[in-house]
Amino acid sequence: NQRLKFYTAAGKYVRSQIESVLSQIKDDTLIIVTGDHGEAHWEQIELARLFTDSRPAHGAGHGGTPWDMVARVPLSVHDPGGVLTTPNSGGWPSLVDIPKTLSERMNLSTEFDGISWGSVLPDDRGVICEGAHYGSERKAIYLNDEKLIYGEDDEVVLVGSVSRPQPGEDLKRVSEIPEHFKKRLPKDNNGTKSGDLGSMAENQLEALGYK
Repeated sequence: NQRLKFYTAAGKYVRSQIESVLSQIKDDTLIIVTGDHGEAHWEQIELARLFTDSRPAHGAGHGGTPWDMVARVPLSVHDPGGVLTTPNSGGWPSLVDIPKTLSERMNLSTEFDGISWGSVLPDDRGVICEGAHYGSERKAIYLNDEKLIYGEDDEVVLVGSVSRPQPGEDLKRVSEIPEHFKKRLPKDNNGTKSGDLGSMAENQLEALGYK
């Protein structure tokens, strides 16, 4: 209960700050407000216990297991010029699409990953969300109206239906990853195992002053 109060207070503070900014800018200014994750508040407590977590707070927070409430990131757009239009058909959108969409709408030549929201997203697009706690990685894949959550270190596979647009999960444990999900799991291009740092992460940490 106390955690929910703190989270609600933080949300109200952010909203007040955004409203203050919006009241001082011109009508031709594009503002995008988003985050890198949502927040879980014990909505999946029983399923969360299937995964390794060295903390006692199973199913709470924004790391570890990417439940719906963690993987679905809020996105708010102040767009007087209509530059950024969110997709209303096709498969799952992703935050990685935003740079691509903006560059296309503003006729920029810069190339970005992702799919422009100016086109219909493929129905069979698989969107991936990854999370980690204390070296244990978990991945979620949204594909059509299905979702998979997989933790290699835990040998746990959850598969279920996902309702849209309202967040919801109906997950069950299965013995192995279905083939249509397996081929969409990201490959580790650094040659590392879960829990190991790749060269990119090591360089980023060193740039921040960590040795």
